[in-house]
Amino acid sequence: MITKVVSGMVLIGLLFFSACGKQA
Repeated sequence: MITKVVSGMVLIGLLFFSACGKQA
């Protein structure tokens, strides 16, 4: 169950990082 939370946070982090990279 903890693995799902970690994977979810990593996925959101990746999307957020990608969005910031595109805006910059």
